[in-house]
Amino acid sequence: MVKEQQEKLIEKDSASVNAISPNKPAKFLKHKPSSGARKQNVKPDFHRKNNENESRWHGKCKWCSKQRHDKRVCPARDARCRQCSKIGHYAKVCITKSQTGCPEVAYLGVVQLESKNKTNIDWTVTVQVNHKNIKFKIDSGAHHTVLPANVFQNVFQNAKLEPPDKIQCGPDRNPLKILGKFKTNIEYKGKNCTDEIYVISNLHTCLLGKPALLSLGLGPNLNSVCQISAVDPKAKFPELFKDLG
Repeated sequence: MVKEQQEKLIEKDSASVNAISPNKPAKFLKHKPSSGARKQNVKPDFHRKNNENESRWHGKCKWCSKQRHDKRVCPARDARCRQCSKIGHYAKVCITKSQTGCPEVAYLGVVQLESKNKTNIDWTVTVQVNHKNIKFKIDSGAHHTVLPANVFQNVFQNAKLEPPDKIQCGPDRNPLKILGKFKTNIEYKGKNCTDEIYVISNLHTCLLGKPALLSLGLGPNLNSVCQISAVDPKAKFPELFKDLG
């Protein structure tokens, strides 16, 4: 009997406790955000700036095409471009283009040396350019015939210059200042040809280039045979061979 009364009291106490302290509703529970959600809310500005700073020196320099660096230490800083003649970049990165793409480069081959005894051979020839006598220096290394600007202005006042489509460089491979070109007839001893002549500023001598030389018969005769005779050194210098055994 006593045992039954104790069990009833225990059940009654449990019911009263559950009535006073029910389970807390879900709205009172605090949910901590997951670590993944927290990472997604971080702004990427800081990381992007760091990446930009790290990649700042990657890539190629637009002035010399080497690894990117400060322009103040660029090897092309004082270099003259062989394509546009401007200073500050190399020709391989030059953005100056002709209408048909990169212009072709032609060279002049004359290197003149002054001698004290004046024994140098004067490789000059007088030809008719548009029926006017012009004295040229023979330059078999020149890709084109060229005239100084003052000769063109004095002799060919009525000739119209066209824009050049090629870059002319001297023997040192530095670009020359071209004023333009004109097509004309060149005659020499009954032979004639039509050639483009380039007019160059600050040039001192008229140069007859290889195409005109070959057309006028002034080039080297590659089919000729030179006879070489051997000289006996003993017969010519006997004193050098005395007492040699």
